[in-house]
Amino acid sequence: MKVLFTVFFLFFALLASAQDKEVYQLLEKGIATMIDLKLQQLATQKGEQVKAYKGALLARKAAHLKAPKKKLKVFKEGVNILEQTIEKNPKNIENRFLRYVIQVKSPKFLNYKEKIEEDKKRIEEGNINAVLKSLILNFNQKNEQYKLTVK
Repeated sequence: MKVLFTVFFLFFALLASAQDKEVYQLLEKGIATMIDLKLQQLATQKGEQVKAYKGALLARKAAHLKAPKKKLKVFKEGVNILEQTIEKNPKNIENRFLRYVIQVKSPKFLNYKEKIEEDKKRIEEGNINAVLKSLILNFNQKNEQYKLTVK
């Protein structure tokens, strides 16, 4: 029974890490249609982590929209969702990293960069699992100016 539980747990851990990678790939270089497809997949799932992914993806999707009002609306919607998840669980390092990525990628005129240093500090001091560490190291390779130091 223990072996079955361990295999079951590892299977779901691998599924979760695969989802992480897909979300982060879309944040890095996803196009609107790909982001929409992932958002549709996430719509059937529940949980605070899924909400954080949805928020981050919506905020990133805004960059691909044409109408300025729509861009701002979608960006704010995504940011609000992400902020709510962080407010509920401020110790969740992955959600802080999601917000960090969105802040780094957002244009200055949106004024969504005020928590970069706070998030950077929490991420660098936090307890990071292997999957998140891998995602952060990948982020570091592409964003020299906003590089994070992880243990």
